[in-house]
Amino acid sequence: MEIDSRVDFDRFEDVIIFWISLSEPTQSNIVEQAKRIDGNEYLPTCYGTCVSYDIQTREYKLDPDERDTDIYYIDNDGNKTWFLSNMSRQFQSEIFTACERVLMEKTNIYKTNRESSRDSR
Repeated sequence: MEIDSRVDFDRFEDVIIFWISLSEPTQSNIVEQAKRIDGNEYLPTCYGTCVSYDIQTREYKLDPDERDTDIYYIDNDGNKTWFLSNMSRQFQSEIFTACERVLMEKTNIYKTNRESSRDSR
């Protein structure tokens, strides 16, 4: 499983929710379940994960809804089915880094937080 190039986000007052596209997972049980959902219409490009970024604490969190899952498959009806892939800490770190890049490129949150941290020293 790898991070695809697409990272979308929704910005709210106190949190930013990231939607990260992922390649097909390596866990065959997840792939088989997704294939059962869509049958012949199965697409290996419909996986992703969700991360929240708390603007105040500057912390990233995988699965902000605490479903004990970490990736989803979007079926042909647009529904998300969540799975537990037990992704490694290393891969989670890569995901958080991808989110941080989006923060730096597309919002002023990162810059504002860094400036406020510097000013508070």
